Amino acid sequence: CQGTKLYSGVSVLHDNSELSCADISTLALDSTLDCATATERFGGLCCADKPTTPCTICEANSALDKGKSVHFQGETTTCGELHDSYYNLVDEHSFSCSVSKAMVASECCQAKCMMCGAGELVVGKSIELD
Repeated sequence: CQGTKLYSGVSVLHDNSELSCADISTLALDSTLDCATATERFGGLCCADKPTTPCTICEANSALDKGKSVHFQGETTTCGELHDSYYNLVDEHSFSCSVSKAMVASECCQAKCMMCGAGELVVGKSIELD
């Protein structure tokens, strides 16, 4: 699905057989079915559209702790996996995005240090500490 989510449980008709989109994806990966043909014939049914405004778990003034484990919707995942999933599938202005932010932002997002305010931090400059 070229960077978007695959609707694995959706059924499609291929060679007079009903197959799931996951099955079609497997056939394309094993070269049983040409990838370009699979994308052309089934992409519109099997692949989610990218959101116009992707959902970001953390606000602009905070940083995502990608490796942190969290419990979300009955599963253990990382903040990074959760963010990537929502970024590719969910719109920022949706109810689903709002609920997700409310549930995990306190665990996944850390305040950024704004030592220089709106200015730039000079990398490599040495200072003496007393």
